[in-house]
Amino acid sequence: MVSVESGLGLDRASWASAKELETAHPEISEEFSLNDLELKAGKAPYEALRKLAERSNVEDLKKLGGGIDPGRPLRTSVAAR
Repeated sequence: MVSVESGLGLDRASWASAKELETAHPEISEEFSLNDLELKAGKAPYEALRKLAERSNVEDLKKLGGGIDPGRPLRTSVAAR
């Protein structure tokens, strides 16, 4: 997710990815939109990404979900790691 690399927090990166992929890849865009809604509803970032990976069955998303520290605050940039 390039948005995460640019310094956005996970919640905003998920939203930006959904919008960017909306036309070219509507299925994955819908998954990122759902992920954004889960984060807004208060689901833990690591859990929301794990669910995203399960739904999409994309190996790279599984790796991303596994790299999120449950103790790290949501608004902290993942790129800072």
